Amino acid sequence: MKTPLTLFVLFTISIGVCAQSGYKHAPANSRNNGDYNVQLLHLGDSAMKKIFGEFGFSRNFILTCIQNPCEKGYFYANVLESNRPCAMAPQDTCKEAILTYRYANADVPLTIKMVVSMKDAGKFVYIENNQYGKNPVPFEKQNILSLTAIKKILANDFSKDSLALLPGERTLVYSNANSFKALKNQDPSDIYSGIKLVKETRAGENWQSGFIYTAYSNHPKFSNRSYHFDALTGNLLWITSFHNVPN
Repeated sequence: MKTPLTLFVLFTISIGVCAQSGYKHAPANSRNNGDYNVQLLHLGDSAMKKIFGEFGFSRNFILTCIQNPCEKGYFYANVLESNRPCAMAPQDTCKEAILTYRYANADVPLTIKMVVSMKDAGKFVYIENNQYGKNPVPFEKQNILSLTAIKKILANDFSKDSLALLPGERTLVYSNANSFKALKNQDPSDIYSGIKLVKETRAGENWQSGFIYTAYSNHPKFSNRSYHFDALTGNLLWITSFHNVPN
């Protein structure tokens, strides 16, 4: 069965089988010139702290993989895929790393992947599909419900709708209310809009930004609908529908 398109794209992808736990974050103000990985990890940790705050980062996220993709004939700079193993071994040859962080509770599908590099022109951090913008995520908005918890809400409170979470990277996203407010102001007769707002709940009216779980309906009558839930409380925020757009 085809699942409906969601309004958002998650900024992470799943980590590979090489991912390990137990890596330590780089010490603050680290400047170990004999080990590029220490410096690269410090860049990645600093980027995470800007998004989630120092306390939120240290409490809610774990570094699971660091890869050094540099090798002779390496033509794929600043991409987030590499067949190099996950390793934190000291090294002084590669000034680029792919870092993977995941939410501390493994039952929360939140993974952040980035490329960090040190070049003659400066130091760079690229976060895959970054959805956070310039404003940090407040700590109180990082207490995300687990998959087990949100699935229980779907089963108990929306049994008639026959809901299932969107798969993969679309399950959990971070966004703000602007996208839904734009749908709310749509012209109902606009046949060229592929997504329409079906319902806004009272919780959705007051919602500003945060993490969202998105589900779709397996009910034949509502197979084109998406249900968007506050990932902190499990409250339904909006129901949207998707339609084929005329060529």
